[in-house]
Amino acid sequence: MDYLSQSSFCEYATRFSDSFSCETVYSIDEAFIAGGIHLSEAAPIFFSLAVAVYGSYLVFERRTIFIALTSLLAVGLAVVPYLVYLEVFVAQALCFFCTLMHVSIAGSFTLSAYALTRGVL
Repeated sequence: MDYLSQSSFCEYATRFSDSFSCETVYSIDEAFIAGGIHLSEAAPIFFSLAVAVYGSYLVFERRTIFIALTSLLAVGLAVVPYLVYLEVFVAQALCFFCTLMHVSIAGSFTLSAYALTRGVL
């Protein structure tokens, strides 16, 4: 969303550290996938899908739906190391929103996997 709107929110993060530069991260060639889709455009789709699957679980209360959610989050978590690699080694900068997304995916996966393995569901 920040990428598409060209928001200046990320500029505030640069005040705290020179290592933060969303613009630098957004502009690398590797940030574009599948014929020109920017990774920051794919993120809202991923999170919307996760919310929809979780909403389905709340409505139908089926363990298989929660397993599907956990699997989706596992796929997201599997991609996070590559995204961090792109930030740290390719762009040589960090993006506040990207870091927040990585933490959100890891936290969501951890909570859902915990719920499944502890029999909470």
